[in-house]
Amino acid sequence: MMNTQQHYLRRIPSMMNSMILCRAGQKYRISQGLGRSGNEDGPLHDLPDFHFADGREAPITPKMRQWRRARARDEEKLEAVRQSAVEHNNKLRQTIAEKIVESKEKKSQQKSLRAALFDEVKQTTLAEIDARNKARSEIKGRKPLPGRAGYMDMILPTSSVTLSS
Repeated sequence: MMNTQQHYLRRIPSMMNSMILCRAGQKYRISQGLGRSGNEDGPLHDLPDFHFADGREAPITPKMRQWRRARARDEEKLEAVRQSAVEHNNKLRQTIAEKIVESKEKKSQQKSLRAALFDEVKQTTLAEIDARNKARSEIKGRKPLPGRAGYMDMILPTSSVTLSS
């Protein structure tokens, strides 16, 4: 019978093939745009390792200069991207505002057109409508249909009728 330690030692090579060998949290940090190991940024990385007893700073190493330049380049790129995003956002806002103004102008034009048409229809009297209907009927050779005024003529003949009380 195999003890537990021997069992795990036998399985290690097969487990190594199936495992992805990376440090804890490395995939997450990379996916978030952070450094690969977590210690590539911050005070322990950026500040000098020592200073002299008399208070002078330690000299900047070539590697520190390289990091600072890389960080400055990244910040410039990031600022350029931010600026373009702000410009794009402003253009979108301006376009939307213009479309809203156009829509409001179009609605007001439609409203004024409707009002003008309504006024025109309102000015046309009932008598004109009856006269037109009568003329159309005569052209077609039919007996005119009673219009608003014609209907009253059918009920009340044109001869004078006196009502007695």
